[in-house]
Amino acid sequence: MKFENSFDLPLSFIVNDEKITLKDGRVKLLSETTQENVTLSDFIIEEFNLKVTAVYEENSDFEACEWFFWLENIGQKDTPVIKNLFPCDMTFKTEGDITLKYAKGGYCTPEDFRPYETTLKEWHNFQLWAEGGRSSALFLPFFNMSFDGKGYMGSVGWTGDWECNWYRNQIPQKNLNLTMGMTEDNNYTEAPVSKDEFRFTMGMRETCFYLYPGEKVRTPKMSFVEYKGSMREGQNKLRQYIAKYHNHILNVTGEDKMPIFCSHWGDTKCSTHVKNVTKMAEHNVDYDYYWIDAAWFGKEEAWMPCTGDWDNIKPKYPEKFKPLTDALHKYNKKFLLWFEPERVCKDTGFERLGEYLIDMPSDKKSLRPDYLEIHDPRLPYLENMRNSFGYDEKLIDFSNPQAVDFYIDYFSKFLKENEIDFYRNDANVAVDAFIKSKDRENRVGITEMKWFEGLYRFWDGLLERCPGLMIDNCASGGRRMDIEMMDRSVPLWRTDYAGVVNCRQNHSLGLNEWFINHGASAGSLVPRFTKDIFYNVVSGMTAGLTFSVYSTGDGEQEDPDTVEADFDTINRAVAKYRSIQPYFKYDYYPLTEYVADDASPVAYVFYDKKEDKGMVVVINRDNSYTKSLEFDLDFVKDREYKLDFVFNSFDMKLKDKKLFVNLDEKRKAVVAVF
Repeated sequence: MKFENSFDLPLSFIVNDEKITLKDGRVKLLSETTQENVTLSDFIIEEFNLKVTAVYEENSDFEACEWFFWLENIGQKDTPVIKNLFPCDMTFKTEGDITLKYAKGGYCTPEDFRPYETTLKEWHNFQLWAEGGRSSALFLPFFNMSFDGKGYMGSVGWTGDWECNWYRNQIPQKNLNLTMGMTEDNNYTEAPVSKDEFRFTMGMRETCFYLYPGEKVRTPKMSFVEYKGSMREGQNKLRQYIAKYHNHILNVTGEDKMPIFCSHWGDTKCSTHVKNVTKMAEHNVDYDYYWIDAAWFGKEEAWMPCTGDWDNIKPKYPEKFKPLTDALHKYNKKFLLWFEPERVCKDTGFERLGEYLIDMPSDKKSLRPDYLEIHDPRLPYLENMRNSFGYDEKLIDFSNPQAVDFYIDYFSKFLKENEIDFYRNDANVAVDAFIKSKDRENRVGITEMKWFEGLYRFWDGLLERCPGLMIDNCASGGRRMDIEMMDRSVPLWRTDYAGVVNCRQNHSLGLNEWFINHGASAGSLVPRFTKDIFYNVVSGMTAGLTFSVYSTGDGEQEDPDTVEADFDTINRAVAKYRSIQPYFKYDYYPLTEYVADDASPVAYVFYDKKEDKGMVVVINRDNSYTKSLEFDLDFVKDREYKLDFVFNSFDMKLKDKKLFVNLDEKRKAVVAVF
């Protein structure tokens, strides 16, 4: 995708029942500068006192481009009301149907990241969207649309509520997209879509606002990677594009290599943590970061009512984290610590922030429905939209620049003083109800735009103040995975539905389709909790690896001297993983369908065409009835490959572009390189 000039950038919005684009005669180009591959174009619409700045980036090595816009009131009075603001509003010509591939988000279910495919024929409209103010909670903010022998990989760079719309309906529609802020008395009528084209729009879900004099807001970022050939080629092109241009690990370290983490619970004595580090060092356990999760702070045992009490480190840490970081540095290890900074509970230290916090009416608060059983189909949606734990929470107001400045100052100082190398930022409530509670008539969308701009500035501030710091993007699992967040962070915990081994296998099968750097857990690798260490590691491995030795979940850890651990097998498993870790960067080919049961085998391949080498993963589940598998591998060369088994083995052969597997054992995970 390429635009001939800046006027072709597909911005659209409605003013006074009239659709405005950059090609409108009233839009004048003030200035334009290009530095390397980024072009800044300043436009002005004098009639509206409106300055529009386009930020356009073109990456020709991937046939890719990205853009977003700033809107600024440069006059002395309010702008007119701007509705239906779309930073992307395009019409494509097509001779046939459109094939669309997309995926479920981090919904905290066994079927997170399940891929879907649909065909858009004439008269067929379709929509993807985010909900709850978290970008990947419902659907991933990525898609693959293919038509006429070509395709586009699309990404939404926005951590709030976005939507993508495909229109093939030929009937003119009045009051199109009421969710975008249009009112019933709006007289704007959208033009019809002809038979040989379709219209595509992408942007925020709700925009209906005017700007005060001097006020400035930004839109979501739009990203497209063009490809030719199969949709699989498009998927792999996106994976490699994100790995190059939206890679937090690479940005910070200069090397695209995910770390290995050993995780522990926060409500544990510091002396126990130190003992963990010492004992693992004695047994040569290989990991990069010692991970401490929630519950290290606050006046209560439970962590949920204590977010905002960051000054109050528990008495279990009498010298704070100093003894632990000293032990870690002795053995050349680093430190990850959990925070949930956005939710501020009543009677915590941060309640003093007052005007820096957003409250909302009690009738708008939505709690987790504890009366529902875990498998109740209503639970994921209600859990996803939960905006309160019932502790009279407020939300930090990132739309207030002074609040953002305070957070940058406070947390950067905390991170430095406690020698924290990896900042784990959790976000456990749906923020949209808080954000929308600040909106007033004809100001819909303003708070959301400023709040997420403030979130980005907060994280940018931490990265600037703390050189070498890395950020883990957690939001009740993987509910905020988008390219804006990937620039600043990596999702180490992609879903909160992480405890079922078979589900981890499926989650990898699905999420690997879209990007490379994401994390899961291999669980606790001690005999009491793990039947087979190799099976757990293969089921939970991604481009990175997380495991536990002593910690067994959300509770105080027992003395490590009382825990029986098979260190020899743990070390062999981690060493095997280290040897295959580079293969996760290769192109990805799922071989089996996404089936959420404990009987269907899982298989996928990573392959580098230039090097003609790859890795096969085959997992036979507990209740499998399948005796053998055969797959066509049209992406490899027409020859026989030697398979070197890393984890376990099956009777397997890769020859003549076919993979043959005899499944001789249930609950067995096999990894082979070729």
